[in-house]
Amino acid sequence: MLKACHEGPTGGHHGANFTVKKVFDAGIDFMGPFSSSRGNRYILVAVDYLSKWVEAKALPTNDVRVVVKFLKSLFARFGTPRAIISDHGTHFCNDKFAKVMFKYVVTYRLATAYHPQTSGQVVVSNRGLKRILGRTVGEN
Repeated sequence: MLKACHEGPTGGHHGANFTVKKVFDAGIDFMGPFSSSRGNRYILVAVDYLSKWVEAKALPTNDVRVVVKFLKSLFARFGTPRAIISDHGTHFCNDKFAKVMFKYVVTYRLATAYHPQTSGQVVVSNRGLKRILGRTVGEN
């Protein structure tokens, strides 16, 4: 279907292969540390690159254990993405995280400092979340 829509004379911008790659990619990143609220100091954010759907969870730590639990929850509800893109944080670059990616057949990609567009959608989502939190927390 993607091929028919994107390779015709009036089709998509980059062809079917690029579109498929974009459809099944997700970005993940941590925000924080923040002042503790109910024991939580970090926010783990995942963004679907096509729909821009954001999932965020307040967490007490930013270690691999909470990342794995969060991802398994997402995979159970939405299915597995083709790839997950993140920065070079130690909570993403380790054996336990790699084993989960292998188990669920998800490619793991690192965002590079010289190509910030790689994780741009997550950064934009983080900025929006910070703005919302600033307004709501500032009121209380």
